[in-house]
Amino acid sequence: MLTKALQTLGLLFWTGFLVYFTAYLFSLGYRVQNLAQWALIALMFLAWVAVWVGHGRWLGLLVGLQLGLVVLLYLLSLRP
Repeated sequence: MLTKALQTLGLLFWTGFLVYFTAYLFSLGYRVQNLAQWALIALMFLAWVAVWVGHGRWLGLLVGLQLGLVVLLYLLSLRP
């Protein structure tokens, strides 16, 4: 139970960091950025469900998808 609570806190801090990072460091349009931040939050919710159901593989996959989305946003922000 304690490990699930700690994993949940870790997910909250990780997603908060990614949302903050994408909001202030990438120069994307408002709609793209807003959609991406909602996608990050949705992935966090799915990862939270994976934690509480006990599927560790899904947790790793969903956190990896969050990181992949941030990398994609970075690449999009480099476009002229």
